[in-house]
Amino acid sequence: IMSSLEVKGFVEVQEGRPKRYRAVDINYVASRRIAEIKSKARKVKKILNQVRKSPYSRPSIWITLGIRNILRNLIELISNAKYDAFVVIHRDYVGRVRKSLISARKKGIQTYLVVYPGDETDELTTKFKAVKRVAVFETYPFAILGVVDSCRAVISHGCPRRVPPDRLHGIVFDEPLMPLFLTEDFYQIWVKAKPIVESRLTLPATFTSQRMALI
Repeated sequence: IMSSLEVKGFVEVQEGRPKRYRAVDINYVASRRIAEIKSKARKVKKILNQVRKSPYSRPSIWITLGIRNILRNLIELISNAKYDAFVVIHRDYVGRVRKSLISARKKGIQTYLVVYPGDETDELTTKFKAVKRVAVFETYPFAILGVVDSCRAVISHGCPRRVPPDRLHGIVFDEPLMPLFLTEDFYQIWVKAKPIVESRLTLPATFTSQRMALI
């Protein structure tokens, strides 16, 4: 055990009979280990960035498993939006997209958020005031639906409380056809939803959906 601690840098050893051991200052050990981990992390990031920039491209439609991956794809879509972002999301996950929607809104992107009914409507009104357009819908057509610029989308079906989070499936669309249909789905949900946060439209404004622009 002592030899192992010596190799890891936690103790110093004075050879002799008997050997003498002295504990190294734990603050020094911790800072050194943190520096080593950060150095390794930088190397890993560099390699991963090189892999991401390689000629390999993802298919235009693919399946993603687990709520973390589904939400990661949704947040990535919102972050890369240029004109508008339409989101329908289960109450359990609504807090995960708040910062992304507010950031998009500050960049001039038209953001729309639909959540499912619950007991905390007043809390949602306060929490999502900065998103500007928030509504409540009565049923559960999707666990998650996100469409940006009417050309990219992610969807996940099913009630999260009945399916383990790591077993939820999502579908990501990087092609223009299905997101157009999903934009129409969002329109049908939005016109039937009950607004809880509304804002005036600041002009000029750009939309990719004529129907949402007319609203």
